[in-house]
Amino acid sequence: MYCQSSFRYLTLFLCIALCPVFAAGQQSAPMNEFTLGIQQRNEIMSSFRVLRNTKANELSERVFRTLLATSVVRNAGRDLDWELTLLASDDVNAFTTANGKVYVTTAMIESVLGQEYGLWAAVLGHEIGHGLGNHIHKAYVRHHEHELQRINLLNLSNQGQTWASWALVAHTTVGSLAKLKVSRDEESEADYLGLMMMAESGVHPDHSIAVCRRMYAMFGDRGKVWTFLSSDHPRWATREENAWRNWTAAISRFRNRWNDPVRSPGGMPPPIVGFGKTQVVKDSKSKSVSIAAPYLVRNVNEAFIGVVFEHKGKVIQSALAEYRFDNGALGVMRPARISSGIEDSQFSINIPALALVGKERTLDAFLVVWANGKVIGYSEKLKVSFPKP
Repeated sequence: MYCQSSFRYLTLFLCIALCPVFAAGQQSAPMNEFTLGIQQRNEIMSSFRVLRNTKANELSERVFRTLLATSVVRNAGRDLDWELTLLASDDVNAFTTANGKVYVTTAMIESVLGQEYGLWAAVLGHEIGHGLGNHIHKAYVRHHEHELQRINLLNLSNQGQTWASWALVAHTTVGSLAKLKVSRDEESEADYLGLMMMAESGVHPDHSIAVCRRMYAMFGDRGKVWTFLSSDHPRWATREENAWRNWTAAISRFRNRWNDPVRSPGGMPPPIVGFGKTQVVKDSKSKSVSIAAPYLVRNVNEAFIGVVFEHKGKVIQSALAEYRFDNGALGVMRPARISSGIEDSQFSINIPALALVGKERTLDAFLVVWANGKVIGYSEKLKVSFPKP
């Protein structure tokens, strides 16, 4: 599932599916994957209007079938009734129900995917990955077993068994955390399977990184503690880190079939920029500040990297021409080295305190990469403290 809000979808489907299982206090075995799929599908189709005969339907179906034809799917041993449905919904979302049913909302199409083949492949590959991992039925069975244990402990507690009351508290807290952890692991597995699928089908793996960044730009990230305690999805930062970690395997699979990304089904991948750990050193002896950071730029023909400064959201003027942009602002720009893989380059600059105009010594700084006259990436905000000149 491609959005944190998917948790409420899955919770709804699981609760609906479990209603007959625990009705009137009767406990029965959980449904098999096929039956669960029918029940979840019926609930979805009765709750949403289905989008048909649009450009998005045509493109998404083509991408979907291409992904299903990969060896990743063929060798998984999962004979599912695959089906893709586009739903009219204001939620930016894509999700899966049991037995290979995949759904994408109109809001997801309009705000993230558009008509970009590579982005569709990244999202649909992830959802197919859930089907290959049988994640939806597994989550349903986990929920069933968790609820069964909760009811048994509650009954024992009501009968006066003190130990059962404490066990119920532990079951509710620790059990819930364990379920969330397993769900996050399954999301990561779906990301990996989707990455391999899209690479084999002719979609450059950088499209997956681009989707993570678009989703992060829209929703941001919760903190690590909140994610551990409350989320069934990894943070977008974690998902991007995993994509970088698996990039070498994915690009190898891609290049086995496509030497030129421009001629591949997914087309030229989007520009990708990455920054490593930045070092900022204040040198009172030389009355300057040095900034150094590893960086990576790929999927562009030419780019420039530099550093810009501001204070309280406003640019700082420069007193020295060699540390000045055309608008007079303090900063530098240099040609960037373009990478074809994951090898990085080093950006470093030493800026004298004499370059500053005014008395303010502590500034905010950003490393920035430009291509074709546009900013294509920037670092997190840096705190830079200059010595007195």
